[in-house]
Amino acid sequence: MLHNYASGAGFVALLLGTLLLIWLYYQVHNQAMVIAMVIIFLLAGVFMLLFAMPKIPIIKAFQVSHRGLWQRLNLLFLYLPYVLVSVSTIAKGRG
Repeated sequence: MLHNYASGAGFVALLLGTLLLIWLYYQVHNQAMVIAMVIIFLLAGVFMLLFAMPKIPIIKAFQVSHRGLWQRLNLLFLYLPYVLVSVSTIAKGRG
């Protein structure tokens, strides 16, 4: 039970970090990164919902198969913004 709550908090923290990156790139007028981050944020949210559905009392009645797949896709899209930021930072440093 402790693992479930801690991993859920980590998922939410990574999702909030993506929102902060959207705000940051909006402030510096980098429209391409804003669009990419919004798409990634939405996909991460959808996969997080699919993964967490059996644990949410209100929508527990809907059975979702392949829970492990949704978890891995969720993690992919939660970490992807930080990979993109790292790659863009490295590319700017060499340019």
